[in-house]
Amino acid sequence: MTRRLCLNGIIAPAGLNWKPCVNHAMKMKRQQKTGLMTRIVLLISFLILLGRLLYAIPGAIEHRQQKQQAQSAPATSLSVQPVRDNP
Repeated sequence: MTRRLCLNGIIAPAGLNWKPCVNHAMKMKRQQKTGLMTRIVLLISFLILLGRLLYAIPGAIEHRQQKQQAQSAPATSLSVQPVRDNP
């Protein structure tokens, strides 16, 4: 069984489909950085969403209370009375 030596010192068996030798330590650092950046972006997005929700809740509660008060109050109909002339 023939073995090949990559530039970064990793020995690969000849039978494996070995990708061109890449510095795997650099890939891992990039993956860690992109994973960290993804988490940061998701955290910021969640905080913005939570802030918008907290901002909207008081207005929604007030709107609901006004709507309930309007429904509970009986609708008054305006009746037109004829105007009488003074004799």
